[in-house]
This record gives sequence, structure tokens and C-alpha cells, in this order.
Amino acid sequence: MSLTYEDVRTVLAVIDGHGGGTTRFTQGELSVVVQAGSDSAPATVSLQTGEAVRALAVGRFHHDAAETGSPLASDTVLGTIRAVGRETAVTAGMDGNFEGYAVADGEFVEYGQVVATVVVA
Repeated sequence: MSLTYEDVRTVLAVIDGHGGGTTRFTQGELSVVVQAGSDSAPATVSLQTGEAVRALAVGRFHHDAAETGSPLASDTVLGTIRAVGRETAVTAGMDGNFEGYAVADGEFVEYGQVVATVVVA
């Protein structure tokens, strides 16, 4: 996984408490999560491998309402791919926890491209 200068600045801001909250970087099947700490609990960085959910068609991928960390059943719809008046549902394909989308909402995707990541339960 390679991080840009801006990615590194984001990680440092979260660790220092200036950015607050959590930031996540996903590339392929690798996901890095940085979570801000408090005075009683330091910041944490976790490295997880997830299973890639891939596009089943070519078109624009539109996110569904999946939230990071939420549990998923294998038949949970993560989004749809729209092309030429046709919609193809993209399901998780496995039970686990939703890790995040790998593409922006409305982004054009190719067949087989990773669109989301699921950490298998």
C-alpha cells in the first residue's frame, strides 16, 4: 500500500487529535484504520485484510446505505451498477463486517474491479 503526502498528514492529524475521529485507507484487499485516542486511551492503528467485492458489470457504481463496521449477510446489497438503462445489484457475497467502498458513488467501474471490502466474520 502506498500513501500520498496528504494521506500521511491525515494520519498524523488523527493521531495528534487535530483531525478527530477515524480515518481509513483501503487498497485492494488491505485496509489500514487509524483511530484517534483520548488521554486515557492512545490512538490505535489496525491493519486488516478483507475480502474484495468486485463489479459484476461495466457501468456507474452507486452506493447503497452500508455503514462502515456494520455486519453484513452474504445477500446484502452494497450498491448497483447502472449502464444503458440496466441495473445490476452488487451483493456482499459473504458474511462479515462492511469495511468500506473502494470507489466513489457514481464512479465508472470495469468488470472485476474492486468496489468494496468486507472483513469476513
